[in-house]
Amino acid sequence: NTGCLSVTSVIITQPPPLVVSSSTVNTCSGLGEGSVNNTISGGTLPYAYNWSDGATLQDITGLCAAAYSFTVTDANSCTKTGNAAITTMTLTVTAGADTTINYGETITLSATPAGAASYNWTPAATLTNSPSQNPVASPLETTEYMVVVTDTNGCSGRDTVKITVIKTEKALFIPNAFAPGTGKNNIFYIRGANINHVSFYIYNRWGE
Repeated sequence: NTGCLSVTSVIITQPPPLVVSSSTVNTCSGLGEGSVNNTISGGTLPYAYNWSDGATLQDITGLCAAAYSFTVTDANSCTKTGNAAITTMTLTVTAGADTTINYGETITLSATPAGAASYNWTPAATLTNSPSQNPVASPLETTEYMVVVTDTNGCSGRDTVKITVIKTEKALFIPNAFAPGTGKNNIFYIRGANINHVSFYIYNRWGE
């Protein structure tokens, strides 16, 4: 009523916009090892999270292959949505083609892919180096070998190869060395079918 006037200024600030950056870790076939990790900036703390699978955490783990969506809400009810996809990583392993050998022969096995984190061949008893990519096999009977390969992502695959051993009356193998005390090839003996009599003569280095 007196005609006096009062003027006040107010500065309204706005926080930086919400920014969400997502990274994913894919899963090996059927193992549910995927994860989504979110890095969030801007907005006003605290943040709330709502995922399409019902999770309410910033990051989620133990995921199978699928598409996932999320909404991040800050203290001012500002929102940011995003999507992430988990895919399945498959490791295809081959142990080579089935092969036939004669009794007493050896054969080099070969697993692919090369450069994997580990190889494990079984049965190991007739292999020179079962944890290698290319062990040498010396089966005395038809044998099916299996190899399990694990890559650097921790994914595994397997395959088998059958080595057929032909035994005939003429098949004869005489080793030229043996390795006592190594756990393999400890005993020197002639290998063959229908052997009736064997004579061994032992000489020193001078043939005496």
